[in-house]
Amino acid sequence: MGLGGILIVAGVWVLIGFIGLTSQYFVFWDYLGGPTVHTFTVLGGFNALLALLCYNYYLACRVDPGRVPSDWEPPANPEDVLVIEVKKNNAGPRYCRVCKHFKPPRAHHCSSCKRCVLKMDHHCPWLDNCIGYNNYGHFIRFLIFVDLTCSYCLVLLCRRVWQLYVNRRNWSVYYAIQPSQTEFGFLLVNLVLDTMVLFLVGILSIYHLWLLIDNTTTIETFEKDRIKKMVRRRIVSQLNYPYDVGLVGNIKQVLGPSPWLWLWPQAMPKGGVMFPIASYLQPPVYWPPMESTSFETPTIYDTRPTHTSKVLSVRQKAESYELATISANDREQMVSQFTSDISSGVDTDAFSIDTYDSDDDYFAQEEDDLMALSRAVDRIAEHSNRMQKRKLPRSDSAASVSPGGSQATPDLSSSGRKLLGPSTPSAESAHPSSAVPSQDETAMFTKGSLLHQLHHKHKSS
Repeated sequence: MGLGGILIVAGVWVLIGFIGLTSQYFVFWDYLGGPTVHTFTVLGGFNALLALLCYNYYLACRVDPGRVPSDWEPPANPEDVLVIEVKKNNAGPRYCRVCKHFKPPRAHHCSSCKRCVLKMDHHCPWLDNCIGYNNYGHFIRFLIFVDLTCSYCLVLLCRRVWQLYVNRRNWSVYYAIQPSQTEFGFLLVNLVLDTMVLFLVGILSIYHLWLLIDNTTTIETFEKDRIKKMVRRRIVSQLNYPYDVGLVGNIKQVLGPSPWLWLWPQAMPKGGVMFPIASYLQPPVYWPPMESTSFETPTIYDTRPTHTSKVLSVRQKAESYELATISANDREQMVSQFTSDISSGVDTDAFSIDTYDSDDDYFAQEEDDLMALSRAVDRIAEHSNRMQKRKLPRSDSAASVSPGGSQATPDLSSSGRKLLGPSTPSAESAHPSSAVPSQDETAMFTKGSLLHQLHHKHKSS
C-alpha cells in the first residue's frame, strides 16, 4: 500500500466518521428528544447500518482479491475445459508474461498490484485494492450499506429541516425553541455531504448491481459491448455470454449460496479458477466468439502495395474468394491469342479474362495491366492497318489505265460494293480511306472496344 493509497483510504474513513458522528451528536440527539427509548431506537438502526458499512469497507480493503495459484495449469483433458478464452485470435491457454504463469478464465493482470487477480473487476483507488473474486461480495455489500446508511441519514436530516421550517411559521414556537448555530452549521454541512455521497455512490451501486445480475465484470462489459456492435453489423451471429447462469445463480456466485445471508459479510469458497456456464451452451465455449477476433476491419493501409509479403486485396478479404495467380507475361500472351483469334475469324464471344492476383496487391499490378492492354491495343491497330492495305485500293490506283492510254472508269460491281460497302457520295468515293468498313473490320474494332470494357469492368470489381 503506497502513501497515496493510505491517504485516500484515510480520507474515506474520516468522511464516514464525520457524517456518522456529527449528525447524531449535533443534530439528531436534540431533535429526537434526548435520552429516550424513541431516540435509542432510531439511532440504533442508524448505527447498525453504519457498523455494517464500516466492516464491509474494511473487508473490501484488506481481503486479498484472489491470487492465481503458482502451480495452476490449464486442464490436460479437453473435456474438462468449459470456456476457452480467445485473445488476439489465439484460442490457446492465456499466459502472463509478467507473472510467468498461466491465467485462468476471467483472470487479468493488474498493473497497480503488479500481479494477476482472479476474476478481476477493476482496481479501486478508494479501497487501494483490486476488486476480484474474494472481495467483490464485500465491495457490493459496502455499496449497498452506503446507500442505506446515507438514505437513513438524509431522511432524518430532511425531517429536521422540515421541523425548522414549520417552527419558523409558528412564531410562538420559533421564539421559544431555536436551533443553535452549531447545530445549524452541522445540519447544513451534513446535508450537502450526505446528498453528494448518496448521489455518486448510488450511480456506482446501480452499475455494479446491473453487473451482478448479469454475472459480468467491468472488464467483460467492454468485450460484451464490442460483440453487441458486431452483432448489429452482422459480423457475429449472436451474443452467447457463457457465464450468465440465471438471476439467482449469478447472485449466489458473488454474495453466497444462502439468500438470507446475502447482506451478511462472509468469505468466498475456495476457487476462482473455473466457473459454471449457461446450461444451454455446449462446452467448450469460445469467449469472445472466434468471429469477433478473426474479423479485421479493412483500412486504407490494406490497399497499399506491399512488395515484401503477399497481400490480398480488401475485397478478397471481405468476400473470402480465391484468385488465380497469373503473371503479366501470361496476360500478354492471352491478349495476343485473343488478337489472333480475331484475325482468323474464331468466335470469341465466350472469351473472358479470369480474375487474377499476383504476389503483390491488385493495385500494385494496375500499371502492368495497363501496359499489357496498351500493347494489345497497338497490335489491334497494326492488324487493322494491314487489313485496310490489303482490301482497300490506294488513292493513286483508284482508276485503271486502258490499253489505249485512256483511263477506264472503275467497275463498281457487286464484288466492289462488297469490298467498299454501300454506295457513298462522290466526296467519299474520291477518298477511299473514309469508306465504311466491312463487317469483319467492324467486328474487329468491336472486339477491341470489348477488351477495354472488360478491363474497366475488372477494375470496378
